[in-house]
Amino acid sequence: MEQDARLWRDAGLDGCLAKPFRVEDVARIVLAQAEPAAGPSAPAGPGTALVALPDLLADLKDLGRDRMRSLVELFRTSSSADLDQVRTSIPAGDLARLGATAHRMASAAASLHLLALNERCRAIETLARAEDTAALTLAGTLPDLWQRSLKALLEVVE
Repeated sequence: MEQDARLWRDAGLDGCLAKPFRVEDVARIVLAQAEPAAGPSAPAGPGTALVALPDLLADLKDLGRDRMRSLVELFRTSSSADLDQVRTSIPAGDLARLGATAHRMASAAASLHLLALNERCRAIETLARAEDTAALTLAGTLPDLWQRSLKALLEVVE
């Protein structure tokens, strides 16, 4: 199987899924496709996944697809507004507002098992509360991570 997988990768395929497979295997491959090609971006942390897949799948099973879609839509709209606040806080150098917004975003991300986004927001919050201007630079990486996290979340929930 490993030799076959190597041949497929050499031929340009991104991945393969052997039968029998589990839902977790499918989700792992889908989430891997949501990760961008290696490029410049501040890491959320060494090896931090975008989504805690087992926890998200458990919520999906317990709450149902329609309820999860509603929660994702609520997250999308509320955190989109928070991202706007982040974007205006950066040039203004408003660390207090940035810290409060990052705190709110971290909590929302945690509730949907968005590990990397939660970790990044917590780091920004910590820096901002310590009045460390590095929070402003790190906050500039949030829109990209937010987009990738939302995409990964939607791929699992849809």
